[in-house]
Amino acid sequence: MSYVKGLLTGAIIGAVGALLLTPKRGDEWRATIKDRSDKVKDRASNIGSAVSEAAHDAKEHGTDLLNTVSEKSAAITDSVGKVADTVKTEVAGAAEDAKKDGSTASDMAKDAAAKVSDAAASVKETATNAATSVKETVQEKADEAKLQAHLAAMELQEKSQEEV
Repeated sequence: MSYVKGLLTGAIIGAVGALLLTPKRGDEWRATIKDRSDKVKDRASNIGSAVSEAAHDAKEHGTDLLNTVSEKSAAITDSVGKVADTVKTEVAGAAEDAKKDGSTASDMAKDAAAKVSDAAASVKETATNAATSVKETVQEKADEAKLQAHLAAMELQEKSQEEV
């Protein structure tokens, strides 16, 4: 807009300067001034029309662009909302699965601990029984060995009395 003002101002100043510096008679001056002012007026009108048309075209283009951007923005917002909902659902499902898997793993660990505890008790019982059995067997063998030693000592004593 300032370009147009500058153009018009320069054209008017140039026209007035040219008129004033040219030697002419009064009626010639008036005719020249009228002719030149009509030309400036026509030129200004043409420039004004061109500027008005350009502004109108820019406004229409801007409106179209704004509508397109609004439509695209709404579509993108809708798509992002759908993706966000899908992600929320997937994350919630994954969290639920992880919770179930964690619970299942915990239950499995508890079952395994119980089985290990039962197995340890069974091994302890078996070891205790085996130790008791070995102790009894050793005791029986020791008793037998004492008895045989006692019998052998008695036989030796009888033989030594017979020889005497």
